[in-house]
Formats: sequence, structure tokens, C-alpha cells
Amino acid sequence: NYDVVEAMFRFWRQRPLRKGTTRPIAKKSAEHQVSALKQFFAWLNRSQKYEWNKPDGFEDIRFRVDTRREETRRQVTPDDVFTLEELVLLNKYATPFERCLLLLGLNCGFARAEIATLTVGEVFLRTPHETRHQEILGFESNPGDSFIKRHRRKTGVYGEFLLFPQTVQAVEWALARRRQHKGFGPSARLLV
Repeated sequence: NYDVVEAMFRFWRQRPLRKGTTRPIAKKSAEHQVSALKQFFAWLNRSQKYEWNKPDGFEDIRFRVDTRREETRRQVTPDDVFTLEELVLLNKYATPFERCLLLLGLNCGFARAEIATLTVGEVFLRTPHETRHQEILGFESNPGDSFIKRHRRKTGVYGEFLLFPQTVQAVEWALARRRQHKGFGPSARLLV
């Protein structure tokens, strides 16, 4: 009945403790369990083999997994941000590959997933926007401008990133390096 089904979802929404610990299971794990339960009940509802139907009010059950207060992101403090001197030092001793990662992170806000999925075809070096595109964006670009233009893999949200001169140099290094490997082309990953 509704009460039992709701209690099953509530159990996973509230994130039970990990076996042998006082810590709750990860939010992602709980979300997977909730998703599996939803799929199971959908299958059971459609199955001719069992006489079971979703109870009235099933659509009203809460499925969102709870986020714990200690897991919410706190405000960024000065201790969380690199100083200019620290960035200069990191840049000075970084390998070209590390420098490329650092600059893509600083310039575009890319984390591992965005950098790992960046393709050659999403990089536009010294390529200004078309006139119509400039009008739409309200941004006047020139032949010296370089961009990364891409859709986020997970959300499909489109983004464009105007590149710093240092980032352009790092991307040029990455492109030259990538050309030496098999499968170079627009759909090839930039960094391997």
C-alpha cells in the first residue's frame, strides 16, 4: 500500500548509515537506490504476471534525497583562493601539461570532467565571431580572439569562453602534442 511504498523511499531518502559506521551512505548511492525502486515499481505496475498497481498518491511521494547540512557548500573564503604570488609560483614550476590544466581551470572554470571531454573541434584559435553572433552576444570580437565553444555533456548547456593569451599558448602546445597521436580531428579529445 501507499504507506509501505512511501516508507521504502523515505528510508533511502534519509540516507541510512553505512554498515559498521556512524556516517550516512553517499548521496549518490541513495539516489541510485531511489531510482532503482522507482524503476522496480514501474515494472511491477506494468507486469501482467503480478496483480499489483501503484497506490493512489504514488506521484506525490517525495523522491529527492536529503542533503546534509555539513555537505552544503560553504561560502568561499580568502583561505580557499590562491594568491597571485602562489599562482605565479605554480605556473613557474608546472610542466606544460600541468600549466594547460591550470589555465583551463582558471580561464574557463573547467574541472576534471570538462577538461577530459574537451575536443579539438571545440577550440577556436584566433577566430572572431561572425557579425550576427557578435550582435546577438553584444560582444565585439576581433581576429586575435580565441574561444572554447561547447555544450556541457551532462546538461547540454552551451558555453563560450574567451581565452587568455597564456591559455591560447597552452592550448597550442596541447594541439601540437595531440597531432602526434592517432585519430587527430575535430572529435578527438584535446588532452590525452
